[in-house]
Amino acid sequence: MQTFTKADVGVMDFSIDYYAWLGTDTLSTSTWIADTGITIDSNSFTNTMATVILSGGAIGSRYKAYNTITTAGGDTDCRYITINVIGCR
Repeated sequence: MQTFTKADVGVMDFSIDYYAWLGTDTLSTSTWIADTGITIDSNSFTNTMATVILSGGAIGSRYKAYNTITTAGGDTDCRYITINVIGCR
């Protein structure tokens, strides 16, 4: 899974691209859940990509955000991203 870095004051979007896994299928649902301490501000998805906007987090901490998707064909998968939080100043 992917690891990203964001500043504690940053509000950033992060995505998981399912294109290669999907083949000719498409996403029909996408749900995000994040570890306590980092905030999900919003989320969205396209036919092949799930995106979450995250804010907050404590400097020096590492958080995971989990994405569960269902495809139009009925398959379900869950993947996660890791966010390392750094200080801005």
